[in-house]
Amino acid sequence: MARKAQAAMEFLTNYGWVILAAIAVFLVLNQLYSFNVTGLVVCDVGPSFNCIESKILDDGVKLYIENALPIQLNEVTVSIVNPSQGSCEISAPPEEISPQGKKEFFVPCSGIIDEGQFTGDIKIQYKTSGNIAQLNSGRLLGRTSGKDKTPPLITISSPLDSIAYSSTVPLDYVVSDKGSLTCWYTMSDIIEKDVALSNCEDSSLGPLKDGSHYFTLYARDNNENNASKSIIFTTNGFVSCPDNDKDLETSISCGGSDCDDNNVTIRPGLNEICDSVDNNCDGVIDENCSICLDFDLDNYYNQTCGGLDCDDNNYNVNPGKSEPASGKDAPNCQDGLDNDCDGLTDLQEIGCGSVPPVCDWDGDGYLRMDAGCGGNDCDDTNFDVNPGEYENFDLGNCHDYIDNDCDTFQDFEDTGCGGPG
Repeated sequence: MARKAQAAMEFLTNYGWVILAAIAVFLVLNQLYSFNVTGLVVCDVGPSFNCIESKILDDGVKLYIENALPIQLNEVTVSIVNPSQGSCEISAPPEEISPQGKKEFFVPCSGIIDEGQFTGDIKIQYKTSGNIAQLNSGRLLGRTSGKDKTPPLITISSPLDSIAYSSTVPLDYVVSDKGSLTCWYTMSDIIEKDVALSNCEDSSLGPLKDGSHYFTLYARDNNENNASKSIIFTTNGFVSCPDNDKDLETSISCGGSDCDDNNVTIRPGLNEICDSVDNNCDGVIDENCSICLDFDLDNYYNQTCGGLDCDDNNYNVNPGKSEPASGKDAPNCQDGLDNDCDGLTDLQEIGCGSVPPVCDWDGDGYLRMDAGCGGNDCDDTNFDVNPGEYENFDLGNCHDYIDNDCDTFQDFEDTGCGGPG
């Protein structure tokens, strides 16, 4: 025990002065500087002030300083010159600091890099009693602690470029970032864009038709930093589904999007009418419809209310009627009415027999492809189908089962969608 005490005494005798010197240096530095361990900030504001706290943000520098003098200081401003990043302006407006009083100053700066090293010379200008101008100089050293500018990091483990998948593909990915995240994706095969991924969790894609698929995953953090990653993968296990109502949409039960595959007037993309039916298969019935009244009691709603009746005050005018095929002398061919609400009146109707058939029903500038019209529009009931259209991934029409450009190649058969045609 005595030996340990003797050893301790010898250590203090030999090295005590070193410990005392270290303590003294720390006390001096503590007076001159503000140490922020987290931000690694050193702030020296000269002998007339104490730097209580300092913070380097992405848009400027905050300094909380104390008047170390026993007198009132007037018109106090702070500036940072020779900054290692960007440029800084002088703080405003001028402030007053009472003896031993404290005040926060903000020095606006531009061009500060997130998490980058920052240095600069602090200049504090002030006036004492008698309006005598004074200048204090100091130094600032640290790293920024402002807004995160680093985008998220996306890693996709499925699907991959080099693997061919079946019709349903697992979506496995990891998004790394400091803060909270929002994730979504787009794909060339789907009509709906920006599909949300709840809580940035794994999901699945499909069922998908055989062929190549261009997929992009997006992520955004809570500081509005965006990232994306795109891949092209293939599938070769698509199961063909029947299209019972021939509206080019297959049933939901078979992986399609048609909520009633036995009714041609019900499918995605149609306008919703006020008929107590989900016409566009979005899961909502009669959305955006006002309460509709059938004034002429012909079971058709007025067109102004989302219905199909072009004259809701005439029982004999609605889409269920027809212009007769018995010649131009028939009564309905001379009554001045569009009896069947197809936009044609009396002798304009083919059924009334006095004029050639209308050759551009959809008004897209291309004539119908038949002997009577001699055109090249392969679907004269669809404005978006004609030889002037294109099929490609960017338009999102590579999975709509339509020959959009009338070249006899549909979807992935077409060169624009990666096919040989």
